[in-house]
Amino acid sequence: MIFKNIIALCKKKLYATIYNTPEGQFISDGSGLYPITNLPVFDEDTFCLTYDIPKGKIRFFVDSKLPKHIDVSDYADNESACEMMPITLAYCGKILIPVITATGIKFIDSRYLAPLKDNANMISLWERSSADNTSYFVVKNGMLFSGIIAPYEVISLEFVSEMKRLANLCEVALDNKNSIKAEEQTSIFDNE
Repeated sequence: MIFKNIIALCKKKLYATIYNTPEGQFISDGSGLYPITNLPVFDEDTFCLTYDIPKGKIRFFVDSKLPKHIDVSDYADNESACEMMPITLAYCGKILIPVITATGIKFIDSRYLAPLKDNANMISLWERSSADNTSYFVVKNGMLFSGIIAPYEVISLEFVSEMKRLANLCEVALDNKNSIKAEEQTSIFDNE
């Protein structure tokens, strides 16, 4: 876990909640939640002092329990494996990763994987839903809980229209590429 990347998320959103729970200590910026291990128990003063944040610069909360709809166990009956697509989309200033779930496509902001980069080849995403149908992604390192990422709500009529337009343009480009004979294709960098 790269803790400085979690702090960067909190500083960017100007928000941090520390959860001191029986399950352990966790930190959240409101869109991601990560366990805190091998660090002291934080309160606002120690957190701000440790990470050079002027007190009052971010909204800071301490809670003794996690939200009811959040499950931080390694395994849950209501979880299903997800597939992160091998592409990313730059959209509205964010780099989004499409995630294929049992219920369709959803997206995550790629910044929320940054704290887990030290084990990037071992992570997997699992979708969980609470009793009130709140959906969220659990990130696992192997089969162990490593964090939670909220889906990024991007689906709209405008977004779907732009994606269709992009797909159509890609099909035209592929048709054009295939219509040129392989021996006629050159690179702008080829010498004549």
